[in-house]
Amino acid sequence: MGASRYEGLDEYVALRGTKLLRTAILLTGSREAGEDLFQQALERVVRHWARIDGDPEGYLRQTMA
Repeated sequence: MGASRYEGLDEYVALRGTKLLRTAILLTGSREAGEDLFQQALERVVRHWARIDGDPEGYLRQTMA
């Protein structure tokens, strides 16, 4: 597993993470549950990052929903 496999992931989370966390909080109704949901979604994205073509936001939002 090379670093290139996750190229752009850190930047993406830094750029969109706050807004996606807000979405997770709205979906769950609490900050704690939202953080857990967002973490679980990120774990799935990390596993599939190299295969996601285009903007990963749709994948993340679908995973959270």
